Amino acid sequence: MIARFHQLDALRFFFAMVVVLGHTAGWGNAFARGGFAVDFFFVLSGFVLTHALLERPGTAGRFAWARFARLYPLNLLILLLMLLIPVDTPTYQPVGWWMSAAMLQGFGLMQVLQWNWPSWSISVELFVNIFILFPIVAGRRIVMAALLVLASYGAIVEAVGFAFDHYTFQLLFGVLPAPILRGIGGIVLGYLLYELHLVAQRRIDAARLVWPAAAVEVAAFACLAFSLWTTDPRWLWTPIPLSALVVLQMATFPGHFARLLQRAPFTRLGHISYSIYMIHAPLFLASYIYRLVPGEGWSIRLVPLYLSLLALSAASYAFIERPAQRFLLRQWPLRLRPA
Repeated sequence: MIARFHQLDALRFFFAMVVVLGHTAGWGNAFARGGFAVDFFFVLSGFVLTHALLERPGTAGRFAWARFARLYPLNLLILLLMLLIPVDTPTYQPVGWWMSAAMLQGFGLMQVLQWNWPSWSISVELFVNIFILFPIVAGRRIVMAALLVLASYGAIVEAVGFAFDHYTFQLLFGVLPAPILRGIGGIVLGYLLYELHLVAQRRIDAARLVWPAAAVEVAAFACLAFSLWTTDPRWLWTPIPLSALVVLQMATFPGHFARLLQRAPFTRLGHISYSIYMIHAPLFLASYIYRLVPGEGWSIRLVPLYLSLLALSAASYAFIERPAQRFLLRQWPLRLRPA
């Protein structure tokens, strides 16, 4: 088994930037359905974490600690820094700060997203990774996983249709948190894709399929990008199936595009994608308050913002994310056993 899917790491950067563009220039001015980029992250997360769990099994507690060490430190630091931003609106209340610090943003407990609003998906991912994905992967419960995916997406579609890309804090039917259902559907779908990947990998000679794979991956990636950009309602159902196709194809029989993404410049951008995702909203908010950027729409003044975001994210990855993760893991070492 390979150690890491570097081409999938690189994809994180592109989809993080889709979210950044939506939150800075406005969804209508960039990717109208760019909210589905988060569902791509969910699918990708389920796939790569399944790979890690099967390659190096560990206990549930240590897996939970590893996920906490990966996701929480930057979340808390950003929340602390946001206390320095002079914001006085109903969307920034003390109770919302504490709920965000407790990683409860995605549980449908808020009436509106507060503080570092993109972090709702981080709380969802932490919960689903620990309490849903781990037991499914540990038991290789394929049927249960398929039922969970169908039930989660089925409930969302039944409640609101296929246009659920901005359901980030709402309750469905008054009781079901839409963010959690999106997370379960995407992350568990990622597990199913990995099981399919294992089967396909044994039957496909990837070396002979480089050029056909290149055509498939370029077409699938282009269609996925278009489905995030267009307002045509006929494309509403496509982002998640296309996300699944891109992840499975690039991992199982990578073509030239995937091999390009395996190179260092792209993988390094992938490494800083979490910081990009977590830093961009407070950076844009502070820039807007001090009138450095417009509230919405394209502007040349956004270019320095994006360049600053990349620089800050690179520094965050090198001096905050990785050191904090290593420090916490040293407190409870992951004594993993080979598969």
